Amino acid sequence: HCSPARRARGIVPDTMASAKDAQKSEGKVEEEGGNPKFLNLVVLLAVAWTFYTMNTPSLDIQEEARVPVYTQDDLKNYDGKSDGPGLLLAVWGRVFNVTSGSNFYAPGQGYEVFAGHECTFAFATASTKAKDLGRTLETLTDKQISHLNQTYWETYVAKYPIVGRLDDSPFDPTDYDKYAGPWRRVRLTSAGGADERPKKASKRQSRCPVTRAAKAIGNAIVSLVPKQLAPPSWSEDESKSEEL
Repeated sequence: HCSPARRARGIVPDTMASAKDAQKSEGKVEEEGGNPKFLNLVVLLAVAWTFYTMNTPSLDIQEEARVPVYTQDDLKNYDGKSDGPGLLLAVWGRVFNVTSGSNFYAPGQGYEVFAGHECTFAFATASTKAKDLGRTLETLTDKQISHLNQTYWETYVAKYPIVGRLDDSPFDPTDYDKYAGPWRRVRLTSAGGADERPKKASKRQSRCPVTRAAKAIGNAIVSLVPKQLAPPSWSEDESKSEEL
């Protein structure tokens, strides 16, 4: 039994031992279970990321929705002789606006045969004959494909904007993705190949503090993800007097 002096001071050995054991036990549980604050943060980040990804449309989907699709019949309206405004032609499944090169492609000029047509085979073979428009590419040699690749990048991507995708090429454009890039992910460009992806429209900000916090955390996570390197930007060569 405790002495009267100890009881007066409220010091009971058994009680003190029990309190110490409880503290040790609590520390052990925290050690085994981890830091609750850290776990809560991880859960919050996971919820924020899920919220962000579910409410942010894929950039690829946005891009595909805004890239106009043409057929070879559509192109015929843009030969400078029909009612369609401007001059268009197609190479490797990409539709280029070559209106700024009207001194080459307008009626009466040296390359007028190309305006309003699919020209891939003709460019590969440096042909200006109408019979070589809209042809398949099976007979092309490696040297001709190399020439086509150079013409595509150094002349057309460098000088003219991509304004759409050709839906009925006489060949499968995806077979040549290693040269021109993924056909199914064609982007609208300005002259020089600069990517013109649409800027996201501003949205009305939510007043809910939880929603705003979740979006802020989601944006912070996205900022930590390395961005894909942009494709090369080609500068226009004004000294060129020929297109092919």
